[in-house]
Amino acid sequence: MIDGGENQSMKLEGGSSITITGFKLAERVTFLDYIFGGCEINVHVAIDFTLSNGDPKKPNSLHYLSG
Repeated sequence: MIDGGENQSMKLEGGSSITITGFKLAERVTFLDYIFGGCEINVHVAIDFTLSNGDPKKPNSLHYLSG
């Protein structure tokens, strides 16, 4: 299809036909392709050791975990 030019036709069963007027061939890249290609990722982690958010055992605390 790539070398056959534009408007490719194909006959199907029952006298039907399909015509392809154009297409785009795209490579599917993965996350590792970006990493191996030189993409850099920065990760920042912060831990809040203050007690200003309240006791995590109480429901009104910002750090409360139910369950």
